[in-house]
Amino acid sequence: MFRIDTHPTHEKDGFKLRVGRPLPFGATLVPEGVNFSIFSREATSCELVLFKKDEDKPFAIIPFPAEFRSGNVYTMVVFDLDFENID
Repeated sequence: MFRIDTHPTHEKDGFKLRVGRPLPFGATLVPEGVNFSIFSREATSCELVLFKKDEDKPFAIIPFPAEFRSGNVYTMVVFDLDFENID
């Protein structure tokens, strides 16, 4: 079975991305990646800031593309993340 949602549509600084699912909010494991969903009434943009465990500085800052926003919800799947080593 071919699943379209397991294929990236965008790339930013070596990270493969696609629009995510709005629910549940937060970070959720999905096939091939991690879905991030954030609700904000006031935000005009949003960035995903990723830290490796036990490190103080982020290893990646990924802005949510404008087309990944639906109303007050920003969603994004980031593919191939080493989620076990990210805080």
